[in-house]
Amino acid sequence: THTHIHTHTHTQPSTRTQPLHTHTHTGNHRYHMATSTHKTTAPPPSPNPHLATLRPFLSNLPAPTPASTSAGEAFRSKCRSNSFTGPTSGLCPSHLQANLLSLPREHANDFLLFCALNPRPLPLLDVVYGPILHPGPLVGSPTDLSTDLPSYDVYPGGSSPPFTTPTASPHWPPDSVTFLLGCSFTFERSLTLAGLPPRNTLESHNVSMYRTNLLCRPAGVFKDVNVVVSMRPYKAHEIPSVIAVTSRHPNAHGAPIHHGPASLLGIADVLSPDYGDPTRMEDDDVCVFWACGVTGTEAVREAGVAAVCHSPGTMLVTDVVEG
Repeated sequence: THTHIHTHTHTQPSTRTQPLHTHTHTGNHRYHMATSTHKTTAPPPSPNPHLATLRPFLSNLPAPTPASTSAGEAFRSKCRSNSFTGPTSGLCPSHLQANLLSLPREHANDFLLFCALNPRPLPLLDVVYGPILHPGPLVGSPTDLSTDLPSYDVYPGGSSPPFTTPTASPHWPPDSVTFLLGCSFTFERSLTLAGLPPRNTLESHNVSMYRTNLLCRPAGVFKDVNVVVSMRPYKAHEIPSVIAVTSRHPNAHGAPIHHGPASLLGIADVLSPDYGDPTRMEDDDVCVFWACGVTGTEAVREAGVAAVCHSPGTMLVTDVVEG
């Protein structure tokens, strides 16, 4: 059975001194971050011998089918032609969606370790050398990661501000290592089928995302990084079912990390998200928060390294269909 945390013990939401891996809750429950143990085949040879021997662990993902590949490729072709540039929440129901973050090779080892140390916000699905994701566990047809997402945020590095573009190919790192990370949009279809449709899908807008006062475990240049969360409101009696449904999707952040007052996560106003769109709240709503892959973007921003990321809420739609 799934044991979930109800309340957090810390009382100073404005601080940045609470590491994610030691976060505790009343009832002496510890915040667990599960990892998968199913290995895939080795990646192509890499100039970096350490990266060449590392491969993400996939949690028994179902293989792409001809039907799911056709649906996924049809959507990605719209992104490629820039005919779709918006959020992917509610689109291609049940398809596994992924955050994207592409770095120069010099920072790839640090980020790989950063993902391993923080698996709840950064559930690693795949690592790709170059811009092409070849047919395999995630897609059934070749996919250009620099063109096949709706929108990208480019971080030039240093103090230069990021900018948004519908096509990232002119800005792609020449020695890129790209990380694909699970996204909570994947489980929204399961919630809907359980009679628990997320409000952002009902109202056709992006999910609300916030920086929190929880700190990730550091790795190399990626340190002092605040965890980002997504939020979907539910009624109190619905929360046990929401937990049960989403806990079955470990590749998409799994169960919520908190439900209750946003102030316990250092969030001053849920109607003013740091990323995404505001979500309409009702008087008897309870905020439910999931770890979010935009934590990777926060890591890039904090470290000041050059990178290409998906724009928050505009994900890579894969050909994997999760029930």
